[in-house]
Amino acid sequence: MHKQSKRLPRRSLRKNLIFWILLCVLPILAILFAFTALITRSYEGQMRTYAQQMIGPFAAEIDTVLSSALRYVGSQDLDLSCMNPSSQATQLELMSEMQALGDTISNGLSIYTDIDAVFLYNDASSSLWFVHNTNRSYAKNQQAADYLETFFSETEDREHLLGQGYRSFSTDTTCYLYIASEMSQGMIGCWFEEQHLLHSMTKEELPGMLGAALSDESGVLIGPDSASSLPEGGTFSTRTSLTEAPFSITVYWDEAVLFSSFRTLVAAVVFCLCLACFLFALCLFALRRSFIQPLDRLSRMIGSLRKNGFAKLSLEETAPQEIQEVVSALNLMVD
Repeated sequence: MHKQSKRLPRRSLRKNLIFWILLCVLPILAILFAFTALITRSYEGQMRTYAQQMIGPFAAEIDTVLSSALRYVGSQDLDLSCMNPSSQATQLELMSEMQALGDTISNGLSIYTDIDAVFLYNDASSSLWFVHNTNRSYAKNQQAADYLETFFSETEDREHLLGQGYRSFSTDTTCYLYIASEMSQGMIGCWFEEQHLLHSMTKEELPGMLGAALSDESGVLIGPDSASSLPEGGTFSTRTSLTEAPFSITVYWDEAVLFSSFRTLVAAVVFCLCLACFLFALCLFALRRSFIQPLDRLSRMIGSLRKNGFAKLSLEETAPQEIQEVVSALNLMVD
């Protein structure tokens, strides 16, 4: 007695075709989309690095300005006795000495044109006197001078004022960097308005740049929050540290501008993939209609021979030639 082998379930040609399509096509599409996403992230990372590198020359220029101002301030040794109200000199002599001081500082400003103002602070009188750059706003410089005079007079720790290099302060909506150096009767120093330091960079209109500001070592903006006026989403920032001051240049960028060309390319690739999938599905539909459906119909007709007996088979004229030849051969067998 022969043991019958267990028959495995058979799948139709249609099911086999669908199975192999899913097995081959879906992994290919998944790999293509994953590769596209990987390339996109890599490109965006490179563009962020490129955006930060574009700021490098401007940061070097600002460092040069700050370094030159630091050397200028450190090299001055002026007589501040004319600022002392207890001086024995006559009013005319004091005015003449002040004029001489002003001329000396003005000569320096004619060389260091990026400085907004140079100030002199007298310890005895707790008074601050400044000479401003004629290309700058006198009203703003007067506000800055008033702030520093109050700040210096209220601060007893001289090391706190002189031992940390460049420092920052704000008046209303304007932010400044300043440096001070000690002299025999007080201090000499200068200040820069933040936007004047960044002017050479902002006037270039770098592609995608929305704004720039100075920030401290922890990344906090030293002036009014420039990011508050930026659109929500679609932006990123880069930071470039200065070597001559404990600050960084924070620049805000528009992603839509920097990444637009590549994102357009990615969109075109995705569109081509979708179009290829649509054309592939269209080919499968045509294959099903011209090949699988006639085969399925032929299979059902042959299966009905057991119930209805032998009879001539017929298919539509649109059926493939090979299947029609099979039907013709079966009809000849019936005859």
